[in-house]
Amino acid sequence: MELRRENALDAYWRDGVLMIDEQVVCSTLENAQNCLPSGRYSVRLGHSEVFRRKVPILINKQNPTIKGCLGFGNGAYKLRDGTILVGVRDVSGLVIHSHKTFLQLYNRIAKALERGKDVEVVVSN
Repeated sequence: MELRRENALDAYWRDGVLMIDEQVVCSTLENAQNCLPSGRYSVRLGHSEVFRRKVPILINKQNPTIKGCLGFGNGAYKLRDGTILVGVRDVSGLVIHSHKTFLQLYNRIAKALERGKDVEVVVSN
């Protein structure tokens, strides 16, 4: 997977797209001031207190103390440090159909992990 961020047009959020095999899977939204640094992240499933469920946890391969997660929500309400919201971009700074998109992506990641595949996200600006 690859997260391609778009140029920051706002000081508070950062739009992007999540791609698998060069195909756009969904739009993304991050806190522009505290988004994950560019790099390679391994993906594991773990419990999130914010989302009160299992979510894909991203762990930086070079520095495992840097972590984030993929989550759901339409904007500022769930836009936390290191969280990448997924959905369909409505306008810059807002994703819709986020929970549905999250569940589809979560199931895809969970199935890959169950089959013993390594799941990785490359974050680039």
